[in-house]
Amino acid sequence: MRDRKQAEEDRQLLRDLITAVVKDSLVADEKSIRSLILDEYVFVINGNKQSEELLKKYKAKFIRSDGYSIHYHNGTMSVGRTDQ
Repeated sequence: MRDRKQAEEDRQLLRDLITAVVKDSLVADEKSIRSLILDEYVFVINGNKQSEELLKKYKAKFIRSDGYSIHYHNGTMSVGRTDQ
């Protein structure tokens, strides 16, 4: 049960991140996002590294703790700690 709840929270976090990326005009629309990586050190959309300023903004809003990352690629997502 907890895993299902966590999976839904992860999906919502990704949806919120994608909504913010579109709102900030980093992509034209949700369908434009083929890949996205956000962690403590990098923010990449469709292979394009985003500025340090955007990394700081999105990291503050979406990265829950040290070692946490969000990866999305062609419909597949991975959310959580990378150091476990």
